[in-house]
Amino acid sequence: MARKKLSSEEIENALFDLPGWKTENNNLNKRFEFKNFAESLAFVNQVGAIAET
Repeated sequence: MARKKLSSEEIENALFDLPGWKTENNNLNKRFEFKNFAESLAFVNQVGAIAET
């Protein structure tokens, strides 16, 4: 089932409760920083596992 596109106002309201998230040039962004490569790889693997569900 296709999801409805959120309006700019709906997006801004949702981001109010999500620290660090922002929209830029019609893209949703958040910057993550890690101490080392192993920590960043573990994060990416966790994101990948969630994306597969």
